[in-house]
Amino acid sequence: MDRRRTSSRKSVPTLELVERFRADGFVVLRGWVSNPGALHEALESAVRENAAKPTFLRQREVVSLDDIACTSEDFLRIPAFLGMRNVHVASQRVRKLIAGHGFEAYLAELAPDAGQRELLQSAFVPFSMQHASHSDQFLVHPPAAAHRRESLAGVALALDGMSKENGALFGWPGSQWVSPKPLPADYEAYADYTRDMAVTMLNAGLHPHFIEAAPGDVIVWAGDFVHGSAKPLVPGVARHALMLHYGVRLAH
Repeated sequence: MDRRRTSSRKSVPTLELVERFRADGFVVLRGWVSNPGALHEALESAVRENAAKPTFLRQREVVSLDDIACTSEDFLRIPAFLGMRNVHVASQRVRKLIAGHGFEAYLAELAPDAGQRELLQSAFVPFSMQHASHSDQFLVHPPAAAHRRESLAGVALALDGMSKENGALFGWPGSQWVSPKPLPADYEAYADYTRDMAVTMLNAGLHPHFIEAAPGDVIVWAGDFVHGSAKPLVPGVARHALMLHYGVRLAH
């Protein structure tokens, strides 16, 4: 059974979780965020305080909310395929709340072969981005943070839960072991890359699996785990989540 968080810096993954993570490529930590409301409030404050700054992602374009005539309330309440990138850089309060959960230490115990990871980037996404199947290992490019790609790990903090209704994450259990995989750099169209990724997983005998989470749960996945985020069954239902990527920086 997954351990509930009492003191994050003292928590260690059970042997069962370590084995599950190695086999499936992901685990769900139940009730890890003891006060998701506090983090939720800090993230919404960061959005309002930075609306005029170019720190929001619209597809692959970096914009300010003012640039696209989007208010902070629209960003938080209306689906628009937008996310706030590196919110931990923009907000000291958010940064402290993330640090208090001790993910670096937990990841070092969950997957010790990669070494000591550190936070490379973050994104606050209020709705499912409806990403098709992909692997972060060769797709994620944290700004000014060159890292060992095999050390990458993803973490998603579900602030108000993730379900089929609001667009759950989905993944292909065991996909981190499938090689070779399509590489995004080999495709002119991103849709062609994600299509071939799904076909590769099916040809390997794998099947997609919805990864649902309650408020305060945390989903952790390996960098080469193939995953995405589903289209909500109920349009317009928020799915506020904080997405983090950890890895081992390359020495300068």
